[in-house]
Order: sequence, then structure tokens, then C-alpha cells
Amino acid sequence: MLSLPERRFLYRYLAKTLESGVPVRQALEFYLSEAVGNRRHPELTKALFLLKKRRDLAASLWSAGVIPRVEYLVLEHGTLHNAPDHKLLHSLAHNLSQQSIIKKKIRTLFIYPIILAIELMVILGITLFWLVPQMQFFFYRLHLDVPVLLQVLIGTHRLIKSVLIIDHWPWLILIVLIIWFIREFILLPKVKSRFDYWWLNLPRFGHLYRLMCLQEIFNFIQLQGEINPKNFPAVLKAGAGVTNNLAYRAGLQQLALYLEQGGDLKTFWKNKKNRRLFPVLVYQFLLMGFRSGVLSGEIKALNQLLAEELELELKQFMAVLEPAMIITVAAFVMGFALMLQKVISQLQRASFGG
Repeated sequence: MLSLPERRFLYRYLAKTLESGVPVRQALEFYLSEAVGNRRHPELTKALFLLKKRRDLAASLWSAGVIPRVEYLVLEHGTLHNAPDHKLLHSLAHNLSQQSIIKKKIRTLFIYPIILAIELMVILGITLFWLVPQMQFFFYRLHLDVPVLLQVLIGTHRLIKSVLIIDHWPWLILIVLIIWFIREFILLPKVKSRFDYWWLNLPRFGHLYRLMCLQEIFNFIQLQGEINPKNFPAVLKAGAGVTNNLAYRAGLQQLALYLEQGGDLKTFWKNKKNRRLFPVLVYQFLLMGFRSGVLSGEIKALNQLLAEELELELKQFMAVLEPAMIITVAAFVMGFALMLQKVISQLQRASFGG
């Protein structure tokens, strides 16, 4: 698959050439002929081959592995077939730039917690596999009382060693199989749908996860061009294919079916589960769009607001997570320091007693 910067450039290039009246197949041929160095990808050659077999551009790029599934759905649902729309390509390239900025901000926010997590894992690893065996030998040889924290660490060290012994590998394989069966059970559609909805109800994390799902969905919907109450159910069904959250997928399909049957938004939002999936902010923007008869502007404004709220919520989430991780590391170090202090005091008593 092409990298994000390369896909942005590809969409802009195709949009410019199509805007000049060049057919889509010829535009892709021009792109390949002008590609040099690392930008010459075999996936694009395969996409051009598929395109020559009378397949549309979206299906060709997706089948050749050039673009991800979400972008394929955007192009496919945006009626990008034999006569591609250069405006859609421009919009998609601009949208990818905005999404790239959001993802960079998210990665930046997670850098410090990841460093703390790695630091804690390194400290635990050194403690379990180097320090604990030496201290265990020391305490047992001198017949000293073992501190509670050291007892826990010794038990953890023994458990890990016993699992890694060759004689115990059948049990390890059995445990892996049990975990695999549990995973497969959780991935069953009905079970996963319940889990996906449960994640949304978790305190603090649930709100953040809900914002991430909604921003992904409405970011896709805003790229569908002119949206009105008549074609909105079809857009919702297409948006259901974007998210991996089965609870949201079912909710979007239910909303689309409800609107197709002549239902109104107010009645749909009376259901508690629907209010949990789609907060009042979504309801208000969609209601304004239905009253005006054009939803495109309201959905674009909603997506922008969701992106801003997601960024703010991430900062607040990190403001809680980072101190919690720092306190965890500090508590472990403090507990270990107290254990060492107890060791030194026992040594002093043993030496004076001897």
C-alpha cells in the first residue's frame, strides 16, 4: 500500500489531470511514466492493468493494494466509476492532510506514556530476572525474614520460569489454545457487538472511544458530496461499512432503515441506546440539516467539531493517564526502596547478633 503522503499526491495528480480532460486510465499511465526511484510501485502497475480490464478506478486501486479500505469506500460510494469526479479526489487529498495532522497529534500525546510504560517494563524485567534471584539466595542463606514485596516477586519469577520449562510446554500450548478459543468466541458478531457497546460505556475511556468512532464515521460521510434527506439513508449505510465497531455499524443501519420508513430523528433519539451511540451534538446538527433540506454543511461542521472535541478529550485523558503512570512507577520504586531498607536493617541485626 502507498504511504499517506504518496496517496495524497496521487489523488491530487489524478484530480489535476482529470480536470484537464484526460481520461482516468491515461492519467494513471502518466503518473507511472513520471514516477522515479522509490515512487515506482508495482501495485500501481497492477492497478493500471486492472483498470484496462474495464474495472473502475476505486476497485482497481483497492484490488491492487494501493489504497486502504476506507478510501476505497469513499471513492466507490462517491460514484467514481467510468467518469471520475476530480472534486472528490481533491476533497479526499485535503481530508487526508487533515487526518494526518490529527494522527500526528495523537501520536505526540502518546509518546510520554509509552516511554513511561517501557521504563516500567525495563525496571520489572531487571528486577525479576536479575535482582530477585540474587536477593532470594541471600535471604535463604542467612535465614532472614523475606519482605512481602520480595515474596510476590519471587513467586512471579518462579511462575514465569515454570511456564518456560520444556516439560511444561504442553500446558503452555493448552493455555494458548484456550486463549485462542476465547478470542474467536469474542469475535462472533453478536458477542463482539455487545463488547463494542460495553466499551462505549466505560468511564472516561468510553467517551474518548465514542468520539474516535464518530469522527471516523462522519469524516467519511462528509466526503460524499451533496447530502440531502433523500440520499442520507444510503450515505448512512455506506458509513456503516467504515467503522469496525459493530454497535455503531448496527446503529447506523437502523437509523438508515428508520429514515427510509418515514421515521423522524426525534423519535429515534428517544431510545436510550441510540442516545448513547449518537450524543445530543449529533442529533442537533442532523436536525438542523433536515430542517434546511441540505445536510452537507452541517455534517462538515459536525465533523470539524468532533475532531476538535477528540483532540481536547485526548489531552484531558493524557492529563490523567500520565500522572497515574508516574505514580505507579514511583510507588514501585518506593516499595523496592523500603524493601532494601528492610534488608539493610536485617543485615545490621544479623551482624550485631553474630
